[in-house]
Amino acid sequence: MSTQNETSPPASTFDPELAWALHGHKIIVGLAILVVIGLGVGGYLLYQNVRNSRANNSYLNAKDIGAWQRVVRKYPGTSAAGNAWLRIGAAQAQAGDFKTSDTSFQTFIHDFPNHPFLPNAYMALAENAESENRPEDALKGYEEIATKFGTTSVAPLALFNQGRLTEAAGKLEAARAIYENVVQRYPESYFAAGLAREAATRLNNKLGTTPAAVSNGTTPTSATPSPAQTLQN
Repeated sequence: MSTQNETSPPASTFDPELAWALHGHKIIVGLAILVVIGLGVGGYLLYQNVRNSRANNSYLNAKDIGAWQRVVRKYPGTSAAGNAWLRIGAAQAQAGDFKTSDTSFQTFIHDFPNHPFLPNAYMALAENAESENRPEDALKGYEEIATKFGTTSVAPLALFNQGRLTEAAGKLEAARAIYENVVQRYPESYFAAGLAREAATRLNNKLGTTPAAVSNGTTPTSATPSPAQTLQN
């Protein structure tokens, strides 16, 4: 039997009509802002997709420096523009205009630090330095690639080129250590490791020694000297 002093559940104090009267305008404005933001983001992504598609088409149809430069000017910041800078730099180097080529590659490095072909630009700069008869700069460039981009596809060849320039400088033992390092670090690189193995064997015969790394890859990576060490008299 219930008593009069038993408490009943409190009635809800939420009044939807009152809440709408007080906050309806704010709710409408908030929803409108969300819609505008959603449309803005969607529109921007659509614009970017269209722009990237047009940039790629323009790049694919470009066949010379002038056309690649138009891609760079019309679609700055796109992956296609980055590719165009690489093609521009390569064409300039092929024409023997190494200073202008260096500027193109340096612009690419500055503007596209996350581009998948970034190591290739560093490689091209080192190759330009070598073509301009600047072996010290080339050697430093190849070492930087092998150190900074050691897991990329260009690293084995960069390290081999470091050994090649070191050998050209008359530092045969240092060059042999670098060749052995290529074999030890990049055995899966058929081209670079194959060249390095042949070069190391040739130097072994010339120096009258047979280090184990050529056959079983046991030379530690620390055996590779720095450019300063390899070029000093």
